[in-house]
Amino acid sequence: MAAKGVHIWTRHLWFIAPLYLLTVLHGLNHAAAETRSEVLPMTRYSLPIDDALKQTLHTALQAKGEAYRPRTHHLDKQKQPLFTNRLILESSPYLLHHAHNPVNWHPWGEEALATAKAQNKPIFISIGYSTCHWCHVMERESFENIAIAEFLNDHFISIKVDREQRPDLDDIYMIAAQLISGQGGWPLNAFLTPDGKPFFAATYFPADRFLVLMDEVRQVWQQDHAKVLAQAARIHTTIEATLSPDSSGQLPGHEQIQAALDYFLGQYDEFNGGFSTAPKFPQETVLLLLLEQALQQRDEQLLGTAIHTLDAMQQGGIYDQVGGGFHRYATDPDWLIPHFEKMLYNQALLAEVYLRAWQLTNNPLYKRTLKHTLDYVLRELYADGGGFYSATDADSEGEEGRFFVWDEEELNAVLSKKDQALARALFNTSATGNFEGRNILHLELSLPEFAEQQGMPYSDLAEQIDRIRDQLYNVRKTRVAPALDDKLITAWNGLMIRTLALAGHALRNPRYLSAAWQSAEHLWQQHRDGNGNLWRDTREGQPGAAATQEDYAALARAMLALYDTSGGELWLERAQHLTDTMLEQFWDEKNGGFFLTTADTLTPLRSRSLDDGALPSGTSQGYALLQELAQRTGNIHYQTRATELMQQLATRITKYPASFSYLLSQYGQTLEQPLAAIQFAAQGALKAEVKAKEDGFELQINLREGWHINAQDPGDKRLIATTVDGDGLYEVRYPESKPLNVQFSKHPIAVYSGEIKISGRQQEMNTLLPPRLNFAFQACSDRICLPPEKLVLQIPATH
Repeated sequence: MAAKGVHIWTRHLWFIAPLYLLTVLHGLNHAAAETRSEVLPMTRYSLPIDDALKQTLHTALQAKGEAYRPRTHHLDKQKQPLFTNRLILESSPYLLHHAHNPVNWHPWGEEALATAKAQNKPIFISIGYSTCHWCHVMERESFENIAIAEFLNDHFISIKVDREQRPDLDDIYMIAAQLISGQGGWPLNAFLTPDGKPFFAATYFPADRFLVLMDEVRQVWQQDHAKVLAQAARIHTTIEATLSPDSSGQLPGHEQIQAALDYFLGQYDEFNGGFSTAPKFPQETVLLLLLEQALQQRDEQLLGTAIHTLDAMQQGGIYDQVGGGFHRYATDPDWLIPHFEKMLYNQALLAEVYLRAWQLTNNPLYKRTLKHTLDYVLRELYADGGGFYSATDADSEGEEGRFFVWDEEELNAVLSKKDQALARALFNTSATGNFEGRNILHLELSLPEFAEQQGMPYSDLAEQIDRIRDQLYNVRKTRVAPALDDKLITAWNGLMIRTLALAGHALRNPRYLSAAWQSAEHLWQQHRDGNGNLWRDTREGQPGAAATQEDYAALARAMLALYDTSGGELWLERAQHLTDTMLEQFWDEKNGGFFLTTADTLTPLRSRSLDDGALPSGTSQGYALLQELAQRTGNIHYQTRATELMQQLATRITKYPASFSYLLSQYGQTLEQPLAAIQFAAQGALKAEVKAKEDGFELQINLREGWHINAQDPGDKRLIATTVDGDGLYEVRYPESKPLNVQFSKHPIAVYSGEIKISGRQQEMNTLLPPRLNFAFQACSDRICLPPEKLVLQIPATH
């Protein structure tokens, strides 16, 4: 199934379910089911819907047009679907996949829950997403099966949910699955009471076992109804407890960050990199924590752990060696065999990781992987008018990975004899292949190591590889491509826009910057309703679900990245508007912290996005946003909320620090000094950016109108002078100052204002980590002088 690691904190939950129900249902995992599904004649079966609904669904089907191809094998002689259910009215590609199942699917909503209550039927809910391989398998085996559909329609109210549209529901029922079955993943299948409380949840079931399961649930519901309701209430209470605040009133410290690092270092695969055996996920938030703490602590061991993993991934099959970009995870410990789906959020986060690694190490291979990943996104996931599609499938032509793998005949037909030999040696291909008779292209050696082995300059090798990649890519384009999930998710777009803005600025790439600006503008204009509230997603211009807290946080942070890299005040204003709306709609005034959904969202309980996993949690992104906005505006309200958030989470972080990798990577910057190359001070009136030059550095300082800092020699010993020093810096050159008349001095003092540039030279440092620059100053306006401040900036990689 599509893997999902069990949350660390679930190991410590106190819930013990009543034995009778779990014994009945868990026995299915071991019993040899005797029931066999039977496809019934079409004339004996139809969806149990009334005439008015039939007409509505028929009209929706006709509106799809002649090019529409129903995703079902239940077709009449004219290739029209025999069944159409309510999902035809939805925008989600995943829900539309199931619109012609013989199951009488409902979307999550008032109608489904009210029907379950009126008929006193349990709810069967199935949660997945459009690029999920095992979701497709269960669709074919079970939800297209007439016998299974008839049983579901007779005894349950069936609901389909796209987890990407409703992450809150996915979180709630995933916790239930982990509590009950000890594992999680997709498809996520649960049985609920009519008010939405789960009493059994698990993942994929083959069709025969699923039939047995349904019949057992039906019997338990009818014969032990009161006990089922009691169990559902206990599970609901447990889920609520796992999501409730547990504030100690204190703030976490360095020990919590070190505890998280110790945990991940204890899981570290010293041979292959990464932090597990198999399946092996990139764990981007962990890598960002390692890189940030390596820089803060000047710890080359932490840095080595991160770059070993980055090297292994970019050489492995998890990285698309032809088209760029990363598959979601590897199914083996060596990063060779991927689960072939590609997700937008993986590209955004891994591009940020490789950008950060390049800035820390100046390794050109990280820059190359970064650019190829972003080029893939702009080529294949970029929507007309701006914004980014969600994902591409693992399957094509009915096979997992068929689009991405090669046999030797295919390679030989494309490449010249000379290139064939180079590709065979570089990608370690063979006639037998390494994946079901075909080859997943990967690198046994890094490109510089391979160039040295072949006795050729690296620049020549890179040129030849790019030529081979282009040839293979052009041929691959002619294959049947994996299905595209073409909905635009606000939070994932926010992650990508932020990365494109930061990378475009660092690489001086106007294409990346333009795509970030255009996409941010598109979301601002098209992903809000008439009241200015965000949508979670859109597809073909049509809105899907209402936005969650993580959507507001991610998009607001993207706006701040655009402000940082362009100086446009409009982006700051928009970020502040989104943040204020987020605080108004999602902040828990009673207990502190963020809810994931608004108070009027239909849900069994208001979930919270707390743990960092494949994505930074909504809470982590909200914290980072509040800190960043406080620095750029000087608004103490944002800083206060950020502090309250950490106090609310302190006990949980102390118990389960490894669940908060991204939050701790951001929080660690407040315990020490932020070390980014772009920083703000003086209540947002001062922006400082350090850039690497061939012989040293240049510090660019911009002050808002009406503000100044004292010069390096202000002319009055009572004043705090501006100074710049740091690791291996010398011959620091300050600009000419300007005279300023002040009341407290008989003579004009010397100040800097407007745009200021301070440069210097830098000695070679015997370290893998980049040098630091210390910038001390005191900022004053026409009305007030602020306390002296000091920024510590990382001198980034050169170009």
